[in-house]
Amino acid sequence: MAKTARTPKKRARKPASKSADLTIEDAWRYVDRFCRALWMEHMEEEPPHSLAQMITQLRDQELIPAHEAGMMHTIRAMRNHVVHENLEFGEYELTIARSAWEIVRTWAERQARKAWRLTLQMCA
Repeated sequence: MAKTARTPKKRARKPASKSADLTIEDAWRYVDRFCRALWMEHMEEEPPHSLAQMITQLRDQELIPAHEAGMMHTIRAMRNHVVHENLEFGEYELTIARSAWEIVRTWAERQARKAWRLTLQMCA
């Protein structure tokens, strides 16, 4: 019986994610600008200088749900590792960052459109 070469099965291609070309720095910058836009829309005092504090305060004021705020903190923390510790993302880190971004983006497009659109203008 002759051996035949096995051809690898082709996987169905997933549609390209809207975040496919987004870097962690881009995502961090976008989250920062979005939180500032949300803050300016709803809060009277000056925003904190720390993105972490701003996300937490917006969550505490129930302007960002806890889950989405957690994803923003994930993006922020991962970006800090890249910038301050020279971490290079592997496949798993990229998956986490993209997934966190998609959770934030999906929520913001539905629930905080005005601030999200303002952010689009600031980051364009």
